[in-house]
Amino acid sequence: MTIEHLMGERLKALRDEQQDRRFFALDKSRELGPTRYKERGTGRVIDVWCTNDYLGQSLSPTVSDAALRIIAESGVGTGSVRSISGTTSVHLELEGAVAKFHSKEAALVFNSGFICNESCLYVLGRNIPGLVILSDEKNHASMAHGIINSRAEKVVFRHNDVEHLEAALKSIPVERPKLVVFESVYSMDGTVSPIREVVALAKKYGAMTYLDEVHAVGMYGATGGGVSQELGVQGEIDIVQGTFGKALGTIGGYVATTSVIREFLIQHAPGFIFSTSMPTGVIAASLQSLKEIVDAVELRKAHRANVQKVRDLLELDGHVVMSKASHIIPVFIGIATLATRATALLMEKHRIFAQAIKPPSVKSGQERLRITPMPQHSDEQVQRLRHALAEIANLSPARKEARAS
Repeated sequence: MTIEHLMGERLKALRDEQQDRRFFALDKSRELGPTRYKERGTGRVIDVWCTNDYLGQSLSPTVSDAALRIIAESGVGTGSVRSISGTTSVHLELEGAVAKFHSKEAALVFNSGFICNESCLYVLGRNIPGLVILSDEKNHASMAHGIINSRAEKVVFRHNDVEHLEAALKSIPVERPKLVVFESVYSMDGTVSPIREVVALAKKYGAMTYLDEVHAVGMYGATGGGVSQELGVQGEIDIVQGTFGKALGTIGGYVATTSVIREFLIQHAPGFIFSTSMPTGVIAASLQSLKEIVDAVELRKAHRANVQKVRDLLELDGHVVMSKASHIIPVFIGIATLATRATALLMEKHRIFAQAIKPPSVKSGQERLRITPMPQHSDEQVQRLRHALAEIANLSPARKEARAS
């Protein structure tokens, strides 16, 4: 039996269980705006309710112009890694802006949020003797991979459970270095971590903190610095990790921290050292978007209002909204086949795209639709979504049983 044959069997099993990931070819255009895409092949216009481009910044004309200007001047690629010929003045300018954005001494940009988390946690775990990493059980796969690959001792604490975290911290000898790794907004559940309490515990037991703010950057705080900024504890976090690929509408990840930690990552992080640096067009676009996000107070208000409106209507209609803590609205389905059917029906009949979330992103039996309203969604679009989801709720009696359990 060949390796490819084994792969084929695994893929067939995924398809039979409807656990496989499926692409929809949807194209953006400035003409349609950030909430509607055109379906390739049919030309149908689709209402999109599952993007992480939370504020529509990917279609900001000034963000696009910033990219086009620098591409016209210096071309597309940087030509090498940062330590050879891939560092430009705009890279350094963006890192300075990110550091200021998070009230830190310094920042370092990576090619993606995944690479950033994986590389940074790998470096810390591999190079700090005796380090114990305490990780929330629902941390992103990028964080889990970095911790596992580092081979550092790890302790997994129950999701957002500060009592469990304290018990774990208390059990570790005082002299051992400790790092608490957690997220502010958990992307599949929409839950928000008790950041104040985690920071207080870290200080009490002499631990450093590593906070992933990727789904909160741009969305929370006076200038969009994240939940930690909104809570007034941003300055107490040792390492803040973020992304340009969600609310800022571009791509790339970063950490904001001390100058010493930045330099340590430059010298040791394989995902940074061995990756060709981000194109200057993307860097310039990210810098422009960051400048706009800082002042986007009214956009954030409009976004929160739309989130509240959609959540209230879905709850009024009897849907099980699994969390009310953030801008992410997970609507419980509970059965993989039904979740897949729901996405297909929404697309085919209602011209609505709301992707089914299935294992391994969530546990089996916790399948859901993940709704992410944008400030640009109209009242008409909200009502179309409401009408379509009412039909989804009646697809199968099995869902009613899953909800009850």
